[in-house]
Amino acid sequence: MELKVNGIAILNGAQTVGAIGSLSETPDDKLKIQARFVKCENRATQENIKKYNNTQNKIEAQDYRSNDSTQERLSAEFEQQRGVCYRQRRGEMNPVGFKNSKVISSVVAGQILTAFHGRPELAYHKKTELWEKDELYTKYFNTSTTASHIIFVHSLYESIKQRKLELVKKTKSANVVDIEREELNFYQTRGTLFIFLTAIANSLSVILDFNIANKFNLSFTKKSNYKTYVEVWRKLLECLYPFTSKLAEGVTNGAIRLENADKVVNDFVRYIQSTRSSNLQN
Repeated sequence: MELKVNGIAILNGAQTVGAIGSLSETPDDKLKIQARFVKCENRATQENIKKYNNTQNKIEAQDYRSNDSTQERLSAEFEQQRGVCYRQRRGEMNPVGFKNSKVISSVVAGQILTAFHGRPELAYHKKTELWEKDELYTKYFNTSTTASHIIFVHSLYESIKQRKLELVKKTKSANVVDIEREELNFYQTRGTLFIFLTAIANSLSVILDFNIANKFNLSFTKKSNYKTYVEVWRKLLECLYPFTSKLAEGVTNGAIRLENADKVVNDFVRYIQSTRSSNLQN
């Protein structure tokens, strides 16, 4: 007997499906996978099935959103990108052909989008609430959110992380100058990377010398690979690194407070504005 099913969504078993899909050879015809099908058209009941179906593993907030239309659209868009893989759900395997790709998890995407669009304290302290509360989720995952924009922001985030590692290695060789040591101290304070993301985002109008009406429209116009995007940011940020210590006061007693973050970010933008002419000459 042959059974054909259309319009299915996997609630528990995505890792198994991913593992099979990533095999280098077609599985044996005798392979059998246990499956349970539930037909349900009631939205509330569907959500309860999602919520209570998996009793073996803790279900995180982002898992409930993994099959919504925005996440599905983003996943499809990422399949058209070069060398980047978007992971909607925990435990997912990389799609076939994406074995060595840069992986961007939906959780990290939520955090960096939130910081880039002005709320570093939410990115750092409320990463679960970003997925639980509709008003927060739809603010950062909406019709304006695209795979190309997430890559734009994530490559910036990656560039900052690589800068931190570069300075860590440099300190081991005792070849670091005082201003670089201050910069490293900034990076080593938890939460500061999100403040730096906010500061860069707010400085882009100054750096690019035009008004940005909607930051969600920002992306790389020239298609390339992920490493190239990171390198573009690295070159752009070279003249900004000395100002990072100005952002340190955005974190007090291990916490980011919006009013403090806003103040240091605004001061950072003013520093960039005041030095823009000399930076352009360099």
